[in-house]
Amino acid sequence: MDCVACHDREGRIATARAPTAAGEAMHALVHEPSLATEALCARCHEFAFQTHTPRFPFGYGDELAQATVSEWRASPAHASGVGCVGCHMGVYGHRFPGAHDVDLVRGAIRAGARVDGADVVFEISAHDAGHAVPTGDPFRRLEVQLCDTADCRAPRTVSWIQRTLERTETSWRVASDARLGESARLVRVPRGTAVAWQLVYRYGDRRFEPVLPASSVGFVVAGGTLQESR
Repeated sequence: MDCVACHDREGRIATARAPTAAGEAMHALVHEPSLATEALCARCHEFAFQTHTPRFPFGYGDELAQATVSEWRASPAHASGVGCVGCHMGVYGHRFPGAHDVDLVRGAIRAGARVDGADVVFEISAHDAGHAVPTGDPFRRLEVQLCDTADCRAPRTVSWIQRTLERTETSWRVASDARLGESARLVRVPRGTAVAWQLVYRYGDRRFEPVLPASSVGFVVAGGTLQESR
């Protein structure tokens, strides 16, 4: 996505602020206050699944494929007056960091693990996000992994934090939603021979991950060695 996607209005440049004489001397401007609101984000981050029956004409069903703006409206961030632009522009300007920004994701998620008897208990939350985590594309997910070596070279996935989908007669529906919110989520799994753990964010479609570069698959959010409960 480039500047045109948000700012082009039939050859004029849309601006959230009232145009100034100096700005209009550079190029034609149009005042578009919605650029500073969630209405801008909803154009790309709030839409329904398409229908597959009938195949033509193209249409949308009732279930939202991306519901990031609705998630934000139900979040503590919205209640406290923090909007999409405030988080994803703010000090970042037009860089718009999001799910592919390692530092932003790591800063929004708290994760830890401890040994409790024969199990490992993970405690994970998205304490500083104004929407569910992961949000956006339906195939995004967090993988909770256990490792039999400290370097986690051969991790085994033990749990997924994600939405699961079901194909319907005409479109798709969300069958379950186990994504993170502000409240901590506890995940208990058998330890086996594990000595370490990690939480991995994946945003690539599983079908295409084998042929995608590592940068388009995901990254490790958190991890460490397993500590005994006290």
